[in-house]
Amino acid sequence: DKVYVFGDCAINVEPNAEQMAEIAVATAKTAAIFGIDPRVAMLSYATGTSNTGPMIEKVEKATALAQQMLPGVPIAGPL
Repeated sequence: DKVYVFGDCAINVEPNAEQMAEIAVATAKTAAIFGIDPRVAMLSYATGTSNTGPMIEKVEKATALAQQMLPGVPIAGPL
């Protein structure tokens, strides 16, 4: 059996990159509290460099910020 923890930005209308990073970090920390080894996927409508645009750039920045905030946790994005 697998357990997943999801952090949803839907409550925050148009979050900026910093807010997205904070959501990712809080979700990873919550997973750890429950004994789940966190692995974070920063979701977007593009994967890696398959597309460009302001929304993708925001996810790229959020991913980089989250990686700096939690250097020991695998954080990938945009996916």
